[in-house]
Amino acid sequence: MLKIKRITLDQLGVHQGVKKVSEPRLCNKMKFSLKTKGQRNCIKVVNNGDDAYLIVDGVKRLIAAKELNKENPEEFNELDCEIIDLSENVEIVDDHIINNTNTKRTWSEIYNQLNHILYPLGRQRGKKRTEWDEVEFPEGIKKERMEWATIQVDCDYGSKTLRKIMTIFEDETYLPEQVKLDLIDQLDKGETSPHGAYKVFEMYKLSHSKEQAKQRVLGGLINTQTTRYKLFNKSSLDLSDLEDESIDMAIQSPPYFNQRNYPNQDDMKHGKEKTVSEYIENQIKFNRGIKTKLKPGGMNVIIIGESYLGGYNAICPRLMTALIEDGWIGVDMNILAKENPVPQDLKNRFQPAYEVAIVVSKPGGEMTFNLVEDEDDDSDKVIGLKKSKRKKNGQRKYYKGNDVKHLTNVIKTPAFNKNEFKMIDPDFRHDAPACTKTYEKFIKAYSNPGDTLLDAFVGSGTVGIGLTMGRNVVGYDVDPASIEFSSKRFNYFLNEENNQTELNIAA
Repeated sequence: MLKIKRITLDQLGVHQGVKKVSEPRLCNKMKFSLKTKGQRNCIKVVNNGDDAYLIVDGVKRLIAAKELNKENPEEFNELDCEIIDLSENVEIVDDHIINNTNTKRTWSEIYNQLNHILYPLGRQRGKKRTEWDEVEFPEGIKKERMEWATIQVDCDYGSKTLRKIMTIFEDETYLPEQVKLDLIDQLDKGETSPHGAYKVFEMYKLSHSKEQAKQRVLGGLINTQTTRYKLFNKSSLDLSDLEDESIDMAIQSPPYFNQRNYPNQDDMKHGKEKTVSEYIENQIKFNRGIKTKLKPGGMNVIIIGESYLGGYNAICPRLMTALIEDGWIGVDMNILAKENPVPQDLKNRFQPAYEVAIVVSKPGGEMTFNLVEDEDDDSDKVIGLKKSKRKKNGQRKYYKGNDVKHLTNVIKTPAFNKNEFKMIDPDFRHDAPACTKTYEKFIKAYSNPGDTLLDAFVGSGTVGIGLTMGRNVVGYDVDPASIEFSSKRFNYFLNEENNQTELNIAA
């Protein structure tokens, strides 16, 4: 039969067996719980004679009560205690107390308690402003659902740890039997810590999501691969696979002059020419072939970088001039301003921080151009122009509207995000990957849905973003690894387009 007795604080001490296995310290959450809810569990003690009692279990309650008693001597001067009758010898008594002190609730029990407490309070993070709005929380404790639940559960762990426990228990429950991680069982047996179990589970989720993405990419949309894009592992000097005037827009980023060593190059080794003049001549050869495949009025965007080898080489203006002399219509030279350029050792010039997008058109047809909204909120962007009514003399003025912001020919370009490659093939490397956002802007401006795009140096397959915009894509590259990766990336883009179409239909 249990013996319950109210015992004053000065009669209570800590048994030597407890001191062997734990170092009693003040717990603010215990203090707060005792103050707001009162004592809910009896302290277990043994009688040491002469009205002195030694605590077997409940030392933290004693420490919290003593602290509260200091603040208000009229309260918390007694505690409910369960007196345990231990008639064994001293050694056996000590062993019993040590074992009893070491007995802990399993994580399954703690989770069930948390679940029961959180159900009426709501499961999401945030402040609850009903039950405890007027309660003064002690320093270091937030007015938040999980903090409140942690106090009620009355364990030695913080809310961050208990959130991890909730995640592990709830998410692992839905795993298929063949991939069960048994983290709950390991936690209950003490074979792992909450942090260790949570880390294992996060690693599993990450690897699982990558595997799903990889399978989705490799699976692709089999029925659309041959109709939405074509890839050729050969030099784009030979475009005989394409019909003349079958391409609506070309966009390319050819090798820059003497800046990188590209793998698996052909005999020309374009980009490693001995002189700038030879480099420009080869560029004209590539673009002369592209012009025969473009429809009249078709647009050609060439993203290229400047060269400072031996001094400023004027690659960009010289190429634009050579293209015009070869029969192209010059449209624009856009500045692609890098947001985080690679630092260089400079002696007599400023840090290079831009590339150029040359835009030319094939004569004989109407050019395609669509205004592209500026997605940035920078105030220095030009606002959309509006026309005024014509005057009697036929003149018309333009003024700045305040409804739409359009891109200028100075375009900010972010750094390439390597995660774009990791989701498709973590082992693939490319020395000069183009920015997807940059390609996207020019494709919007100079083509329409249903058009066919040509990239004569497909590289890492950035042009594939056009597949998500309703365009078809043709790509050439002499590097077989680039062709293989581009195929995977194109399939990924096709799946993205398919998913977006399904969302639009559902909406």
